[in-house]
Amino acid sequence: MTNNKESILYMPVQLVALTGPCLMGKSTLGLELSKKTNFQYLDIDETRWSLFPKTAEYGYPTALPYPAERIIQIASYLENHTRALILLQKGVPVAMGATYSSEPYHTFL
Repeated sequence: MTNNKESILYMPVQLVALTGPCLMGKSTLGLELSKKTNFQYLDIDETRWSLFPKTAEYGYPTALPYPAERIIQIASYLENHTRALILLQKGVPVAMGATYSSEPYHTFL
């Protein structure tokens, strides 16, 4: 077995997780990555808004009381990872952007 560092460059990357605090550029980086490569970018906010659109009564889902907000967050992470799994099974490389700010979300990675 050779120990050639250059061989790492040729390993196919299937999943890139873009994590970090809000407003740090995860979406910008993910969108640029998808424009310049064959990666499909999945953004947690876009997934969340597609599942739970703005309503006249509550506004965006962040305006909901805590238990409902937590369920929406978990459902959004599960949906994003389900979408990623489907794409990966088809051989499509995926980049995902989310904060993964609390412990339950770390388990999804």
